[in-house]
Amino acid sequence: MISARQNKILQEREDRRKKLLETLPSFTGSENFYSHPSGLVFTDGIRFLAETAKCWWLLDLIFVGQLRCLLDPKKERLLEHQFWKLTAKDDGSAVLECFYDEGDRAFWRPLRSTDFPLDSVDLWVSDGTLYLPSEH
Repeated sequence: MISARQNKILQEREDRRKKLLETLPSFTGSENFYSHPSGLVFTDGIRFLAETAKCWWLLDLIFVGQLRCLLDPKKERLLEHQFWKLTAKDDGSAVLECFYDEGDRAFWRPLRSTDFPLDSVDLWVSDGTLYLPSEH
């Protein structure tokens, strides 16, 4: 049986999921750009995603991934463009993947636990800016 507290948490997660699904596609371009402590930049859509999904940790993981691109000569072509995908699993775990291009995975990271409200999300990095594909 689900406690009242657990039910409230599940309902809040579902509300965030619905808000994200309704709003994320409306981001086309960005009026504002925000700085991450890593020196990279992100857009209005990414800020909305991070605030609504409560996933600032996702931005941190992607920006940490930039170090792999800088330090590994084999990953040099990622410095220009990267395609990221977070896929949440039914058991509460997730996988964060970075691709050179569709189907050409550069590296990935398993996440043992997440409360990310969507089944998956795609994010792109180009020339030091993280954005939603719809903002391209």
